[in-house]
Amino acid sequence: MNYPELRQSLLEEFYHLLGIKRQSWLKPLIDWLMRKPLDRFVEMALQFDAIVRAEGFSTAARWVLPRFVRGIYVRGLAHIPAEGSLLLTANHPGSIDGLLIPACIPRKDLRILASGLTFLRSLPSLERFLIFVPRQGNGRAWALRQAIRHLQSGGALLIFPSGGVDPDPSFHPEARLYLEKWSESVALLLQRVPQTMVQTVICSHVLLERYLRHPLTRFGSTLRQKFVIAEYIQMAEQLVRRQREKLMPCLSFGEPIPASQILSRDLEGTLKAVIQVTQHLLAEHTSLQRDRFTNLLKGEEPFSMPTSSP
Repeated sequence: MNYPELRQSLLEEFYHLLGIKRQSWLKPLIDWLMRKPLDRFVEMALQFDAIVRAEGFSTAARWVLPRFVRGIYVRGLAHIPAEGSLLLTANHPGSIDGLLIPACIPRKDLRILASGLTFLRSLPSLERFLIFVPRQGNGRAWALRQAIRHLQSGGALLIFPSGGVDPDPSFHPEARLYLEKWSESVALLLQRVPQTMVQTVICSHVLLERYLRHPLTRFGSTLRQKFVIAEYIQMAEQLVRRQREKLMPCLSFGEPIPASQILSRDLEGTLKAVIQVTQHLLAEHTSLQRDRFTNLLKGEEPFSMPTSSP
């Protein structure tokens, strides 16, 4: 896709999210409101894609994150295995979590199960690092097979098992409840590749609560749709009002656990065990003050690659 097509694909996604019909009177208003942030986002995305092609996804993530955050507060980095089959399962409060987590993982074999949005598919360099999961159809089974093969080859895989945007644990009371909506694909991956280590990740402070109260979120028919609309609006403001809207996200990496320790006789039992581990990490994460985390970001420059344990 060229520049105008990339821009239009993002607009169409936003129209779909808001439930705006093709001839709606709201379209010109949305076009006007989103003009400047969309232009900046597409320019940045094309630069991001070029860095991915030259230096990899994690390096590109560390390049782009300082444009959106004032700090990256992390704990548990030393727990990340440097090699071997690794399944990272994370909550998904949206916004920039799909960049934050890969930026902190010092493994060149990391791949990510990601939504098959037209815009993401249009950035050619991402194909080496993302396994696209279509919203429906046979492509979902293909994506799962690709994920299994990657783990079987000893690679690292990041997944967001809820299959949608979750509440941000920094302010929303249902963050724990949404972990119980995780897909059995987690258990299936562990069952098919039992030599895998599983490591849970909790991310918070990536969505500012006030954006969930924005008038446009009323167009969302479900709470998850409201989260995504709020995410779009927040990112649009970040692109226009760069310094004022910067975030201070927090990440917790749990202890890696051999799949053999949590595998059950059925998928439901295995999934329940993973969820319980994640809920424990969530409770620990939300109980800590920010000074218990390490800030990886110093100033406006891309931060350096953290170290990991052997």
